[in-house]
Amino acid sequence: MRHQLRILRHRLPVLLDPGLRAASVRAEAAWRLPQRAESRVLYTFGGTAAVYQAVKALALTAGDKVLIPAYNCGHEIEPVLRAGAGVAFYRVDGNMRIDLEHLEAAVDGQTRAVLVTHYFGFPQAISAIRELCDRHRLALIEDCAHALFSRDGEEPLGLAGDLAVFSLRKTLPLPHGGAVVCHDPRLAMPASLQRPPRLSTLPKLLERYQKAWLMPPAGSPTAGDRIAFVANRLLVDAIKCARGAAALAGRTQLDPDAESLGFPGEALDWGMDASAVKALGDADPEAIAAARRRNYGLLLAAADRLTDCRPVFPDLPAGVCPLYFPVFAEHAERLVRRLAGGAVASVQWWAGTFHSAVSWEQFPDAAFLKRSVVALPIHQDLGPAHMQRIVGLLAER
Repeated sequence: MRHQLRILRHRLPVLLDPGLRAASVRAEAAWRLPQRAESRVLYTFGGTAAVYQAVKALALTAGDKVLIPAYNCGHEIEPVLRAGAGVAFYRVDGNMRIDLEHLEAAVDGQTRAVLVTHYFGFPQAISAIRELCDRHRLALIEDCAHALFSRDGEEPLGLAGDLAVFSLRKTLPLPHGGAVVCHDPRLAMPASLQRPPRLSTLPKLLERYQKAWLMPPAGSPTAGDRIAFVANRLLVDAIKCARGAAALAGRTQLDPDAESLGFPGEALDWGMDASAVKALGDADPEAIAAARRRNYGLLLAAADRLTDCRPVFPDLPAGVCPLYFPVFAEHAERLVRRLAGGAVASVQWWAGTFHSAVSWEQFPDAAFLKRSVVALPIHQDLGPAHMQRIVGLLAER
């Protein structure tokens, strides 16, 4: 697996997955997650495991609570509960902005930490939240799962909190991977985590080859591409069968794409495979952010032509590296199907994960966002022609 991710940069499909081709990679690249001099980085299997490790570092107990935004995917909640702490929720308005007054009112004698999410890479009012946490002596966890390479002006997101969690595979073409950055030297964290099972990571890596052969950058697939696709598909299916057999035999396995909140607890203590960590060095943050900002800007410039949807964020502040182009859609499922008919993969964001710990009737804005937000692709392997294709599909009447 050592060199496979490097090879993928040349063959990743355009409209399905982010990539690391020549425009967004340099072999000599050297970058770090947002850190201070005393910070430590722990690589995890994914963003969910990063939240779990952050909460474990805080050594919270059953009587302690973490305040979590009501607009969430559930994978911020589940690891907190499994770490032995409790949860409570605060309001996020219909434009994905934290209600600071509601957040402060939600603080009580059991509150020990606040988790803040920078949705789609757009910064929350992090300075005000940092001041609130300091005033109440609360730990601050920055959820930067959407915000790799994103800044609030000149300040990288992830530096304001006591801990920051990242889902690296959301921005980069990794088979799995997350990280927690601990800025507080007083908190205890393991130096590393155990290697994930090969059967849990290999199918996802091979599936990226599969998509690349079916949809090569140069144009239509050749006969050789089609043969390679079928062979790879058979190999992936065989490995998945082996993974299922291993699970039946009592060996814990997990698909990195699994959305279920009933995932095995052992995965929360898995790290990243060494080959995936090494592949991080190939990323060029400036090129990736520039490409995503360009693509976001192209869709934003066409906003008045879009039908049945409107941008969630009608401005693109300096420094933001957007994860997607989120839009409000009155008929979100219909919009997703319409785009799929034009071979564009969009997502009805967090529509299927309503965690039972949240009293959704108390947070109508969060429920509205769950029903209404569709995420459009703008990743770094897309160019102006792809954006025009998306605009064309959205401008149809």
